[in-house]
Amino acid sequence: MTKLAIIIPYYKQAFFKEALLSIKNQTDSRYRLYIGNDNSPSAPDEIINDIFGDSKIVSYKKFDDNLGALQLTQQWQRCIDMSQEPYVWLFSDDDIMPPDSVERFYRFIEAEPQADLVRFDMHIIDDNGLVISYISHYPLHETAAEFTKRRMRGQCISAACEYIFTRAVYLRQGGFENFPVGWASDDATWIKFGTQTGIYTIPGQPVLWRFGNVSISSDTKNKAEKTKAALMFVKFVRDTGYADKQLQLYWLFLQLRVLKYPIALRVKFFFNLISIKMFSFIDIVKFAGNLIVKSI
Repeated sequence: MTKLAIIIPYYKQAFFKEALLSIKNQTDSRYRLYIGNDNSPSAPDEIINDIFGDSKIVSYKKFDDNLGALQLTQQWQRCIDMSQEPYVWLFSDDDIMPPDSVERFYRFIEAEPQADLVRFDMHIIDDNGLVISYISHYPLHETAAEFTKRRMRGQCISAACEYIFTRAVYLRQGGFENFPVGWASDDATWIKFGTQTGIYTIPGQPVLWRFGNVSISSDTKNKAEKTKAALMFVKFVRDTGYADKQLQLYWLFLQLRVLKYPIALRVKFFFNLISIKMFSFIDIVKFAGNLIVKSI
C-alpha cells in the first residue's frame, strides 16, 4: 500500500532533472509524486516526461499564478492539497534524496508508527553538487523544546527537504506557520508538528540540500521581509515557552548576521526592540553583556 506522497512545489528548472532522478531511482517505489508548477517561466513538462513517461505514479498541475512569490507556505499548501496519502514529504525542485530513502522510511514507521514527524540527516551541497558542509547527525529522537533550543543556538541546520510528516498532524496543527517569504516558517512548523511525539531521525545516508546562487536561503535581497519573519518567529517561540529571552535575542543576533546587516544597523535594530516593547532595556543590556563576556 502506498502511504507516502512526495510533493515538489516546482519553480526552478536548473537542477530539477537531478531531483527527479533521485526520486525515480528509489529502491522502493511505494510513493506517489505530486508536482505543483508555481506558474514558472520554465516549463518542466519535458523533463517529467523524459524521466517518468506516462507513469501513473506522477501527478502534475500547473497553477495560473506565482503564489510562492507572495506566500510561499500557501504554495506548499496547495501542492499538498493535490495529494491524499497519510504521510507527506515536502521535497524541493533542486535537492537530492539518497536511493534508499523511501525504503528506510517504510521500515522506520513500521517500528515507530506513533511518530508525527520524522527526518533524515542532511548535508549541504553547492550548485556543482559538491558537499560544502557535512552536518553532524541529528539526535535519534528529541522533543520540540530540545529542537527549538538547538536551532536557536545555531547548533544545527534545518531545512524542509529532510522532513516527512503525517497528514494527521498537518491537519491537526493547522498546516504551516505563515511568515513572510517563508523565512523560518519551516522551523516553526517542525516545532508545532513535534509537540506531541517529538522529532525522530531515520538513520542512514543524508538528504542533500542545495545551498546555491538560486536558493531562497542564500538570497539576502528580501531583508525587510525576512527581518519581519524573524520577529514573528520569536513571538511564536515565546508563546511555546521553549526559549528564554536571552536565547530569543541570540537567535535574532544570528539572523542579522545571516542577512548581512552592517553593525550600526544591528545596534539600531536591537534598540528598536525596546520601542516596540518586545524586550526591555535590561534584557538588551544583559544580552550585550553576555556577548561581550563570551567574546573575551
